[in-house]
Amino acid sequence: FSSPSAPPKARYNAFACALGMFLAARGKSLALGQYFFRGFRLGTRVRGSIAQLVYEKSLRLTAERRHAIGVGPIVSYMQIDASKIADAVPYLHQTWSAILQLSISITLLYNYLGVAGIAGVGVMAALIPLNIAVGKAQAIFTKRIMQARDKRVSYLSEILQGVRVLKLFAWEPAAMAQVRAKRDVEVTALFRGALAGTVSTFLFGAAPILVTVTTFTLYGVINNDGTNPLTAAKAFASLTLFNIMRFPLNSLPNTVTRIIDLSVSFRRLSKYFAAEEADVRSLDSVRASMCDAADGGAGTEYAPLELDGYYRSAAAAEAGALAIEVSRGEFCWPEVKVEID
Repeated sequence: FSSPSAPPKARYNAFACALGMFLAARGKSLALGQYFFRGFRLGTRVRGSIAQLVYEKSLRLTAERRHAIGVGPIVSYMQIDASKIADAVPYLHQTWSAILQLSISITLLYNYLGVAGIAGVGVMAALIPLNIAVGKAQAIFTKRIMQARDKRVSYLSEILQGVRVLKLFAWEPAAMAQVRAKRDVEVTALFRGALAGTVSTFLFGAAPILVTVTTFTLYGVINNDGTNPLTAAKAFASLTLFNIMRFPLNSLPNTVTRIIDLSVSFRRLSKYFAAEEADVRSLDSVRASMCDAADGGAGTEYAPLELDGYYRSAAAAEAGALAIEVSRGEFCWPEVKVEID
Protein backbone atom coordinates (compact mmCIF):
# COMPACT_ATOMS: atom_id res chain seq x y z
CA PHE A 1 0.00 0.00 0.00
CA SER A 2 2.82 2.45 0.82
CA SER A 3 4.82 1.58 -2.29
CA PRO A 4 4.42 4.03 -5.21
CA SER A 5 4.36 1.10 -7.61
CA ALA A 6 1.40 -0.55 -5.89
CA PRO A 7 -1.52 -1.09 -8.29
CA PRO A 8 -4.69 1.02 -7.74
CA LYS A 9 -6.70 -2.11 -6.96
CA ALA A 10 -4.47 -2.86 -3.97
CA ARG A 11 -4.94 0.68 -2.69
CA TYR A 12 -8.71 0.40 -3.00
CA ASN A 13 -8.65 -2.94 -1.17
CA ALA A 14 -6.60 -1.41 1.64
CA PHE A 15 -9.02 1.50 2.01
CA ALA A 16 -11.96 -0.93 1.94
CA CYS A 17 -10.38 -3.09 4.67
CA ALA A 18 -9.69 -0.04 6.85
CA LEU A 19 -13.24 1.23 6.38
CA GLY A 20 -14.65 -2.22 7.10
CA MET A 21 -12.63 -2.49 10.32
CA PHE A 22 -13.85 0.95 11.41
CA LEU A 23 -17.50 0.15 10.68
CA ALA A 24 -17.23 -3.26 12.37
CA ALA A 25 -15.79 -1.68 15.52
CA ARG A 26 -18.50 0.98 15.59
CA GLY A 27 -21.22 -1.62 15.01
CA LYS A 28 -19.83 -3.78 17.80
CA SER A 29 -19.78 -0.80 20.18
CA LEU A 30 -23.36 0.17 19.35
CA ALA A 31 -24.58 -3.42 19.69
CA LEU A 32 -22.93 -3.87 23.10
CA GLY A 33 -24.28 -0.52 24.27
CA GLN A 34 -27.82 -1.42 23.24
CA TYR A 35 -27.51 -4.88 24.75
CA PHE A 36 -26.44 -3.66 28.18
CA PHE A 37 -28.90 -0.74 28.10
CA ARG A 38 -31.83 -3.04 27.43
CA GLY A 39 -30.49 -5.64 29.87
CA PHE A 40 -30.15 -3.19 32.78
CA ARG A 41 -33.53 -1.65 31.95
CA LEU A 42 -35.11 -5.10 32.08
CA GLY A 43 -33.29 -5.77 35.35
CA THR A 44 -34.74 -2.60 36.87
CA ARG A 45 -38.24 -3.68 35.88
CA VAL A 46 -37.64 -7.17 37.27
CA ARG A 47 -36.48 -5.72 40.60
CA GLY A 48 -39.61 -3.59 40.92
CA SER A 49 -41.87 -6.51 39.98
CA ILE A 50 -40.24 -8.87 42.50
CA ALA A 51 -40.48 -6.29 45.29
CA GLN A 52 -44.19 -5.81 44.52
CA LEU A 53 -44.85 -9.57 44.44
CA VAL A 54 -43.04 -10.09 47.74
CA TYR A 55 -45.07 -7.32 49.38
CA GLU A 56 -48.36 -8.70 48.04
CA LYS A 57 -47.39 -12.16 49.25
CA SER A 58 -46.72 -10.78 52.73
CA LEU A 59 -50.30 -9.47 52.84
CA ARG A 60 -51.70 -12.91 51.99
CA LEU A 61 -49.65 -14.84 54.56
CA THR A 62 -51.32 -16.24 57.62
CA ALA A 63 -50.40 -14.63 60.92
CA GLU A 64 -48.48 -17.73 61.98
CA ARG A 65 -46.42 -17.90 58.80
CA ARG A 66 -45.74 -14.16 58.83
CA HIS A 67 -44.46 -14.41 62.40
CA ALA A 68 -42.37 -17.48 61.57
CA ILE A 69 -40.76 -15.77 58.57
CA GLY A 70 -40.24 -12.42 60.28
CA VAL A 71 -40.00 -8.88 59.02
CA GLY A 72 -36.25 -9.04 58.35
CA PRO A 73 -36.32 -11.80 55.71
CA ILE A 74 -39.28 -10.17 53.94
CA VAL A 75 -37.37 -6.88 53.71
CA SER A 76 -34.31 -8.79 52.53
CA TYR A 77 -36.39 -10.49 49.80
CA MET A 78 -37.66 -7.12 48.59
CA GLN A 79 -34.26 -5.40 48.57
CA ILE A 80 -31.32 -7.81 48.49
CA ASP A 81 -32.69 -10.77 46.53
CA ALA A 82 -34.58 -8.57 44.07
CA SER A 83 -31.39 -6.55 43.45
CA LYS A 84 -29.30 -9.68 42.92
CA ILE A 85 -31.75 -11.02 40.36
CA ALA A 86 -31.86 -7.64 38.62
CA ASP A 87 -28.04 -7.51 38.50
CA ALA A 88 -27.91 -10.98 36.94
CA VAL A 89 -30.35 -10.25 34.11
CA PRO A 90 -27.91 -8.31 31.83
CA TYR A 91 -25.33 -11.12 32.03
CA LEU A 92 -27.56 -14.11 31.30
CA HIS A 93 -26.90 -14.09 27.53
CA GLN A 94 -23.18 -14.25 28.23
CA THR A 95 -23.64 -17.93 29.09
CA TRP A 96 -23.95 -18.76 25.37
CA SER A 97 -22.50 -15.71 23.58
CA ALA A 98 -19.15 -15.97 25.42
CA ILE A 99 -18.87 -19.65 24.50
CA LEU A 100 -19.74 -18.84 20.86
CA GLN A 101 -17.09 -16.09 20.65
CA LEU A 102 -14.47 -18.36 22.20
CA SER A 103 -15.31 -21.19 19.80
CA ILE A 104 -14.97 -18.96 16.73
CA SER A 105 -11.73 -17.41 17.99
CA ILE A 106 -10.17 -20.79 18.77
CA THR A 107 -11.13 -22.08 15.30
CA LEU A 108 -9.45 -19.10 13.63
CA LEU A 109 -6.39 -19.50 15.84
CA TYR A 110 -6.10 -23.10 14.73
CA ASN A 111 -6.17 -21.98 11.09
CA TYR A 112 -3.34 -19.49 11.78
CA LEU A 113 -1.15 -21.37 14.24
CA GLY A 114 -2.11 -25.00 13.83
CA VAL A 115 -1.87 -27.27 16.85
CA ALA A 116 -0.36 -24.47 18.94
CA GLY A 117 -3.64 -22.60 18.69
CA ILE A 118 -5.33 -25.39 20.65
CA ALA A 119 -3.00 -24.79 23.58
CA GLY A 120 -5.32 -22.06 24.82
CA VAL A 121 -8.13 -24.58 24.98
CA GLY A 122 -5.98 -26.79 27.20
CA VAL A 123 -5.23 -23.89 29.54
CA MET A 124 -8.91 -22.98 29.84
CA ALA A 125 -9.87 -26.64 30.34
CA ALA A 126 -7.28 -26.93 33.10
CA LEU A 127 -8.83 -23.95 34.88
CA ILE A 128 -12.40 -25.32 34.73
CA PRO A 129 -12.17 -27.64 37.81
CA LEU A 130 -10.61 -24.87 39.87
CA ASN A 131 -13.30 -22.43 38.76
CA ILE A 132 -16.02 -24.93 39.66
CA ALA A 133 -14.57 -25.34 43.16
CA VAL A 134 -14.38 -21.58 43.61
CA GLY A 135 -17.96 -21.23 42.36
CA LYS A 136 -19.23 -23.75 44.91
CA ALA A 137 -17.41 -21.86 47.67
CA GLN A 138 -19.05 -18.63 46.49
CA ALA A 139 -22.49 -20.25 46.65
CA ILE A 140 -21.87 -21.41 50.24
CA PHE A 141 -20.67 -17.98 51.35
CA THR A 142 -23.57 -16.25 49.59
CA LYS A 143 -26.04 -18.42 51.48
CA ARG A 144 -24.30 -17.64 54.77
CA ILE A 145 -24.37 -13.91 53.99
CA MET A 146 -28.11 -14.04 53.33
CA GLN A 147 -28.81 -15.92 56.56
CA ALA A 148 -26.67 -13.56 58.65
CA ARG A 149 -28.28 -10.52 57.02
CA ASP A 150 -31.78 -11.83 57.70
CA LYS A 151 -30.99 -12.30 61.40
CA ARG A 152 -29.48 -8.84 61.68
CA VAL A 153 -32.40 -7.11 59.94
CA SER A 154 -34.93 -9.03 62.04
CA TYR A 155 -33.18 -8.04 65.26
CA LEU A 156 -32.97 -4.40 64.19
CA SER A 157 -36.68 -4.42 63.36
CA GLU A 158 -37.45 -5.73 66.85
CA ILE A 159 -35.26 -3.02 68.39
CA LEU A 160 -37.00 -0.26 66.45
CA GLN A 161 -40.42 -1.58 67.39
CA GLY A 162 -39.54 -1.67 71.09
CA VAL A 163 -37.21 1.32 71.24
CA ARG A 164 -39.26 3.00 74.00
CA VAL A 165 -38.84 0.04 76.31
CA LEU A 166 -35.19 -0.18 75.33
CA LYS A 167 -34.57 3.44 76.31
CA LEU A 168 -36.69 3.17 79.46
CA PHE A 169 -34.65 0.30 80.91
CA ALA A 170 -31.30 1.57 79.54
CA TRP A 171 -30.70 -1.59 77.52
CA GLU A 172 -28.81 0.23 74.74
CA PRO A 173 -25.36 -1.29 75.48
CA ALA A 174 -26.69 -4.84 75.51
CA ALA A 175 -28.72 -4.26 72.33
CA MET A 176 -25.75 -2.67 70.57
CA ALA A 177 -23.56 -5.62 71.60
CA GLN A 178 -26.07 -8.01 70.01
CA VAL A 179 -26.20 -5.91 66.82
CA ARG A 180 -22.39 -5.81 66.61
CA ALA A 181 -22.17 -9.56 67.15
CA LYS A 182 -24.65 -10.25 64.34
CA ARG A 183 -22.92 -7.72 62.12
CA ASP A 184 -19.54 -9.36 62.79
CA VAL A 185 -20.94 -12.70 61.62
CA GLU A 186 -22.24 -11.04 58.45
CA VAL A 187 -18.96 -9.20 57.80
CA THR A 188 -17.00 -12.43 58.22
CA ALA A 189 -19.17 -14.15 55.65
CA LEU A 190 -18.85 -11.13 53.33
CA PHE A 191 -15.06 -11.16 53.67
CA ARG A 192 -14.78 -14.85 52.83
CA GLY A 193 -17.18 -14.47 49.93
CA ALA A 194 -15.13 -11.53 48.63
CA LEU A 195 -11.97 -13.65 48.83
CA ALA A 196 -13.62 -16.37 46.77
CA GLY A 197 -14.78 -13.76 44.26
CA THR A 198 -11.27 -12.31 44.07
CA VAL A 199 -9.80 -15.73 43.31
CA SER A 200 -12.41 -16.29 40.61
CA THR A 201 -11.72 -12.88 39.05
CA PHE A 202 -7.96 -13.48 39.14
CA LEU A 203 -8.29 -16.85 37.40
CA PHE A 204 -10.42 -15.47 34.60
CA GLY A 205 -8.35 -12.29 34.31
CA ALA A 206 -5.10 -14.25 34.02
CA ALA A 207 -6.57 -16.67 31.47
CA PRO A 208 -5.97 -14.47 28.36
CA ILE A 209 -2.33 -13.89 29.34
CA LEU A 210 -1.76 -17.56 30.03
CA VAL A 211 -3.40 -18.51 26.73
CA THR A 212 -1.24 -16.05 24.76
CA VAL A 213 2.06 -17.08 26.37
CA THR A 214 1.30 -20.80 26.08
CA THR A 215 0.24 -20.57 22.44
CA PHE A 216 3.27 -18.60 21.20
CA THR A 217 5.68 -20.69 23.27
CA LEU A 218 4.29 -23.93 21.90
CA TYR A 219 4.32 -22.56 18.35
CA GLY A 220 8.00 -21.66 18.69
CA VAL A 221 8.84 -25.13 20.04
CA ILE A 222 6.97 -26.94 17.26
CA ASN A 223 8.45 -24.80 14.45
CA ASN A 224 11.99 -24.42 15.78
CA ASP A 225 13.47 -25.59 12.47
CA GLY A 226 12.41 -22.36 10.73
CA THR A 227 10.18 -23.98 8.11
CA ASN A 228 7.09 -22.17 9.33
CA PRO A 229 8.29 -19.11 11.28
CA LEU A 230 6.07 -16.82 13.32
CA THR A 231 5.67 -13.90 10.92
CA ALA A 232 4.34 -10.47 11.79
CA ALA A 233 1.08 -11.19 9.96
CA LYS A 234 0.45 -14.32 12.02
CA ALA A 235 1.49 -12.68 15.27
CA PHE A 236 -0.71 -9.59 14.84
CA ALA A 237 -3.67 -11.64 13.59
CA SER A 238 -3.31 -13.96 16.59
CA LEU A 239 -3.04 -11.02 18.99
CA THR A 240 -6.23 -9.59 17.50
CA LEU A 241 -7.99 -12.88 18.12
CA PHE A 242 -6.63 -12.94 21.66
CA ASN A 243 -8.02 -9.43 22.22
CA ILE A 244 -11.40 -10.62 20.93
CA MET A 245 -11.24 -13.51 23.40
CA ARG A 246 -10.41 -11.15 26.25
CA PHE A 247 -13.98 -9.80 26.60
CA PRO A 248 -15.76 -13.17 26.90
CA LEU A 249 -13.02 -14.46 29.20
CA ASN A 250 -13.29 -11.38 31.41
CA SER A 251 -17.10 -11.45 31.40
CA LEU A 252 -17.29 -15.08 32.46
CA PRO A 253 -16.39 -14.45 36.15
CA ASN A 254 -19.17 -11.86 36.48
CA THR A 255 -21.55 -14.23 34.72
CA VAL A 256 -20.65 -17.14 37.00
CA THR A 257 -20.96 -14.94 40.10
CA ARG A 258 -24.33 -13.55 39.00
CA ILE A 259 -25.70 -17.01 38.21
CA ILE A 260 -24.60 -18.29 41.64
CA ASP A 261 -26.33 -15.36 43.36
CA LEU A 262 -29.34 -15.93 41.10
CA SER A 263 -29.66 -19.58 42.10
CA VAL A 264 -29.43 -18.74 45.81
CA SER A 265 -32.05 -15.99 45.51
CA PHE A 266 -34.34 -18.26 43.49
CA ARG A 267 -34.26 -20.92 46.20
CA ARG A 268 -35.00 -18.36 48.91
CA LEU A 269 -37.86 -16.74 46.99
CA SER A 270 -39.33 -20.09 45.95
CA LYS A 271 -39.54 -21.16 49.58
CA TYR A 272 -41.14 -17.83 50.49
CA PHE A 273 -43.74 -17.86 47.70
CA ALA A 274 -44.66 -21.46 48.56
CA ALA A 275 -45.57 -20.45 52.13
CA GLU A 276 -49.13 -20.97 53.36
CA GLU A 277 -51.56 -18.21 52.47
CA ALA A 278 -54.74 -17.05 54.16
CA ASP A 279 -58.08 -17.15 52.37
CA VAL A 280 -58.31 -13.51 51.26
CA ARG A 281 -61.68 -12.40 49.92
CA SER A 282 -62.72 -9.22 48.22
CA LEU A 283 -64.64 -7.10 50.71
CA ASP A 284 -66.24 -5.07 47.92
CA SER A 285 -67.91 -8.09 46.33
CA VAL A 286 -69.04 -9.43 49.73
CA ARG A 287 -70.58 -6.07 50.66
CA ALA A 288 -72.29 -5.76 47.30
CA SER A 289 -73.87 -9.20 47.60
CA MET A 290 -75.08 -8.38 51.13
CA CYS A 291 -76.68 -5.13 49.99
CA ASP A 292 -78.37 -6.83 47.05
CA ALA A 293 -79.74 -9.55 49.30
CA ALA A 294 -81.01 -7.02 51.88
CA ASP A 295 -82.90 -4.46 49.78
CA GLY A 296 -82.36 -5.29 46.12
CA GLY A 297 -79.35 -3.04 45.78
CA ALA A 298 -81.21 0.18 46.55
CA GLY A 299 -79.69 0.84 49.98
CA THR A 300 -76.23 1.79 51.03
CA GLU A 301 -76.18 0.35 54.58
CA TYR A 302 -73.73 -2.48 55.03
CA ALA A 303 -74.66 -5.56 57.04
CA PRO A 304 -72.04 -6.78 59.54
CA LEU A 305 -69.67 -9.51 58.41
CA GLU A 306 -70.41 -12.87 59.95
CA LEU A 307 -67.56 -14.72 58.19
CA ASP A 308 -64.15 -15.52 59.56
CA GLY A 309 -61.11 -14.89 57.42
CA TYR A 310 -59.11 -12.16 55.70
CA TYR A 311 -60.70 -9.42 53.63
CA ARG A 312 -59.41 -6.80 51.22
CA SER A 313 -61.16 -3.67 50.02
CA ALA A 314 -60.27 -1.10 47.39
CA ALA A 315 -63.07 1.31 48.36
CA ALA A 316 -62.63 3.96 51.03
CA ALA A 317 -65.18 4.50 53.79
CA GLU A 318 -67.73 7.24 53.30
CA ALA A 319 -67.25 10.58 55.04
CA GLY A 320 -68.38 10.34 58.65
CA ALA A 321 -68.97 6.59 58.46
CA LEU A 322 -67.11 3.92 60.42
CA ALA A 323 -64.23 2.39 58.50
CA ILE A 324 -63.72 -0.63 60.78
CA GLU A 325 -65.97 -1.94 63.54
CA VAL A 326 -65.13 -5.05 65.58
CA SER A 327 -67.91 -6.82 67.49
CA ARG A 328 -67.20 -9.72 69.85
CA GLY A 329 -63.75 -10.12 68.33
CA GLU A 330 -61.14 -12.54 69.64
CA PHE A 331 -57.47 -11.63 69.41
CA CYS A 332 -54.47 -13.88 69.78
CA TRP A 333 -50.75 -13.56 69.14
CA PRO A 334 -48.28 -16.30 68.24
CA GLU A 335 -45.83 -17.40 70.87
CA VAL A 336 -42.65 -15.33 70.79
CA LYS A 337 -39.53 -17.35 70.07
CA VAL A 338 -36.45 -16.07 71.85
CA GLU A 339 -33.28 -16.53 69.85
CA ILE A 340 -30.22 -17.35 71.94
CA ASP A 341 -26.86 -17.12 70.21
